[in-house]
Parts: sequence; structure tokens; C-alpha cells
Amino acid sequence: MRAVVMVFLLGTALAVAQELPVTGPTLVPARSWSRSDAVPAEPEQGQAFQPVWERLAAMSPAERANACISVELPGSAPAEAQELARAIEGEWNAGRFDSALELFGELGRLVNPRDVAVGCAWREPIPTVGADWGSDIRVGNRDSISQIQLDIHRASGNLFAIVLFQQGASWYWAVNFSTNVGASWSETYYLMASVPLRSMNAAVVGNDCYIVYGSGSSNYTLRVRRVSVTDGTLHEFQGGVFYVDIATYTGADSIREIAACSNQDQSDDRLYFLPLCYSGKLVYWWSDTAAVTWRNTPDIGVTDAWFGADACFNEGFDSTFIWVSYVATDNTARLRGRRGAGWRQFYSVPCEGTVPNTNTSVGARHDTLLYAFVRPGSVNGHVSYIANYQGGNPGSSWFIGYVGGDTMVRSESPDVTFRAGGGSAIIYRYYTSTRELRYVWRRYSGSWSTPVSVADNEPYFDHPAIEYLGSSRYGVLYLTWNSPQRRAAYFDRSDWTGIAEQRRLVMDENILNVLPNPMNGVGRLHYTLNRPAHLAVRVYDRSGRQVQTVFEGSSSAGQHTLRFDATSFAPGVYFVRADADGDILTVPVTVVR
Repeated sequence: MRAVVMVFLLGTALAVAQELPVTGPTLVPARSWSRSDAVPAEPEQGQAFQPVWERLAAMSPAERANACISVELPGSAPAEAQELARAIEGEWNAGRFDSALELFGELGRLVNPRDVAVGCAWREPIPTVGADWGSDIRVGNRDSISQIQLDIHRASGNLFAIVLFQQGASWYWAVNFSTNVGASWSETYYLMASVPLRSMNAAVVGNDCYIVYGSGSSNYTLRVRRVSVTDGTLHEFQGGVFYVDIATYTGADSIREIAACSNQDQSDDRLYFLPLCYSGKLVYWWSDTAAVTWRNTPDIGVTDAWFGADACFNEGFDSTFIWVSYVATDNTARLRGRRGAGWRQFYSVPCEGTVPNTNTSVGARHDTLLYAFVRPGSVNGHVSYIANYQGGNPGSSWFIGYVGGDTMVRSESPDVTFRAGGGSAIIYRYYTSTRELRYVWRRYSGSWSTPVSVADNEPYFDHPAIEYLGSSRYGVLYLTWNSPQRRAAYFDRSDWTGIAEQRRLVMDENILNVLPNPMNGVGRLHYTLNRPAHLAVRVYDRSGRQVQTVFEGSSSAGQHTLRFDATSFAPGVYFVRADADGDILTVPVTVVR
């Protein structure tokens, strides 16, 4: 990690671009781009259809024992199918796996197998494994990820990273959870479907993180699940149900993407979801933390939305308390806000119309609004921003500027955060020969900091995520391009820089070793601590199931050796995970016979 990465500046920002007033609230579109309104056909990417229960059947015995499942059906499913789904859950979760799999076959005759999804709550969360101990931390063990979302539970500092990905002929989203501000992550839950999951988002409010997604064979149903902010485990809704259907659409109203936010940083009692449909409709839904009764008034009045939607709550608002941005079908980036009893359009500006790396992003706090998008240029598109310092009130001035200053090099995929008094920050992908993820910051107005590159790995072009973590720290979640894994999720933090980052590890690099490796009986585990710590050393199999605790207790600084007995282990690969006061290292070990 570079020694200057993401330093949180207070009053020391350097000017990198001139912010200019614009003459009016609307600019004329500069050019048009081709698009298609057709709902994508499925299955995608040449994958043959496979019912989700075949994935369950392929689980190892350890994975089956670790998985507590819930069966998801369309809202139109008959009562007989709903009862059978509950019976399947009971059989599987009681350990009668073969019986549950037989019942799945019966379920497939009552409902379309394409409309059946399965949620899996891990009894023992699966830690991120592997030896990628650079400065950035890998989040989960998944790759080929297409979407990521990051949010924080402000009171505890616990983090959620939600990832959407495809594996074989199945589509998933998964919850990754961190209790140490991103130093380590574990997967606590995933949802699996046999048809494309094209959209998901997440927001934390109250005691839960709510994950909203398009469900069903054509993504017609807007559905929400939730997990606890305490431990990341699945949290039932009223009546003991695992999910709530907010709305079901038909025809061209299949859900393309979803914007989401909450008022966690103010009243901590409201959720806001805004699905964008292939028909061009943008729909507004809101609820309280029970998330059972949903309202869609007032109508947002948008029928020409294309893609790139984002939403934010305006903490400490004057009159406009929620903002939404999106790219319209005429290749303009639009900004709308709910003021009083209705919605109004505040701004429209020309933008690029290339999916998905020209998304919009919006942040607001008190009377200051920041709105980022990709602006067409004479040579290359470049991330730009619109700012207003009077809440968008009538007669107020709007200002426009480039992010990063250099408009000769393409930039794209911006994300904005403006929460909890941490100032305003933007991250974006910078199109140098080796792509970079760049970061700029300022308090609420004035000059921006000099852009710095924040990722150790070359970033993928899909939308990255940034959040303010408190205590003058920011966190960033991004996807890698092809290395060290193909589209894997990684996390970085603004205070993990240079020597300071190296010191955050209690354990020095290359000090956790198992000898011999491979081993066929009893071996030795060697480790070194640079200061006293509470140490837990546990062994996990490839399914994430804990199979042994080697040591747990206080350990002094210095070099140590533990006896490691693997005589009862089946041949295969295992992972030794050492946790020293929250700093974690994992090494693989192979057992042979």
C-alpha cells in the first residue's frame, strides 16, 4: 500500500480542478447513444438450466451439516407448495438431507423449478481463506462477482459487504460480515437461484442490514431479506417469515436495478428502495424497520430511466430529505428529490450512456449536495460532479467541476459518500494502462485533495463502493480485474497506509507455518507475535466447518510452537486460522495418508 493512500485531510486539500457555476438548472444533451429496452433472455452465458436443489445435492457432508436452509417461492405459489417448502426446510435443517432432496422433486411439480430459490445461513460463518496478505483484504472466497454493496452499522462499526455472482448455472448473492472494521471477513449467508439475479442492493437501519433484490424467473418480484447487525445471521420478519415481497411487476416492468438507502444517520427508522424497471419506470418504496408494510406514495414520476440509479438520505435536511440520481434514455444524468409531499426534478446534465461504467452517484448532508456522473469529453469521458450548497432551493446556484483535473485520461464508475460528518469523498476508476482506483476528498466545499490511487490490485470497471467509517477513516470495497483472482472483492481502509498499516498486524508476515506440509499425522505449528495478545488458532475444512481448536488463550510476544494433531482428519486441504486480538492470518495445510 502506498504511503499516501486515502489520507483523511482536514483543511489541507490541494486544488485539482476549478469548480465553475452553471447558468441554469438544465444543460442540453450533447449526443445520443444506442440502447435496448428489451428484457434480457435467460438462461444467460450459455449455461443450461439447473434446479437449485441439485446444488444442494452436490454439497459435501460437512457443507450440508453447516447449512441451515430456507426455501423461497413466488408469491403466487399455491398453499400446497408453500407447505411443502416448509416441510423441506424442516427435513434439511434436522439433518435428513436425502428426504429433503426427494421432497424438492415433488415441489418442482407444483411450481416452476425456475422460480424456486434457496437461502443458506451458515451455522458456522465461513472465514475468508487464502494467503493474500497484501495491504488490501480479500472479502469472502467468491469470484466472478458482478455487483458489490458496502454499508456500516454506525453504532457498532460492524460492516456488511454484499456480493452478487454467478457460479456454474446458478446465481447468488452473499453476505460478508466484519466486526473489526474490515480487518477480517466471514460469509454468514447466501441466496441461490437457478435463473439470473440481475439486481440487488442493501441498506442498514435499526438492528438489521436489509438486502433487496429482483426475484423470480424474470426478476418481476421486488423482495427483501434481512440479517442482524450483531452477527450477520438471518433475521426473521414478523410471523416467522424469512422474506417479504414488496411488489410484483409484469411485462416490460422487469426489474433492471435497485437503488437503496436509509435514514440510519438521523432517525434510524426508515428504509427507501427505488427499483428501476426495463420499461423506464423508477418506483419509490419506503417502510419502517419492520419492513412488512410498504408504501409507494408519492409517485416519483419517472418513466424514462435507463440505468445507473443511486439514492441517498439527506442527513439534517431542510426540506428535501431523499435524493435519487440516474441516467435517462436521452443520455442525461438526472437528479430528483422528494420535497414535502412530492418529487421534483432538480437537475439534468449530458452524460455518457455506456452501461455499466457510467453510473451516477449522489450524497447529501444538511444543505450541501454532491452528485457525480461521467461527462462526455472531446477526447474521453471523465468523472464530473454537480454541487449545490443551498439544498437545491429555488434561485440557488449550481456548480460543476471535473474530478481529478486531468480530462485527457478517461475516468468512470464514480461512488460518493457524504455521511455522518466525515466530509465528502469520491472514488472512481482511472483509465491508465494499469487501471487505478482513485480517491479525492474535501470537507463540504472548496478545493479537492490531490487524487491518490487506493487499490493494490487493478480494479474492475463495475461500480466500487466507499463509506465513511468514523474516526476520520474511510472504507473502500472494489472488484479486482483478473489478478490475484478474477473479479474478487477486496477491502481497503484509509488508515491502512505504509508503516502504519504494517503495524496494524499483531502477527508479522510469514510467521504462521505448519511443518511438515503436507502432513500425515502430527505436526508443529509455529507462530510469532510482536506483542502479547489473546490468540485463537482453529482449523477449518474446505466447506468452512471448524474441525479443531489448536489453541485458545493468552500468548506472550515472541516465537512459539504448538502441537498440531491431524491423525483423525480425512485426506484433503484444511485451513489453519490464527486470530490475535482481531488480526487474522490463514494458511492452508494438506493432509495425506
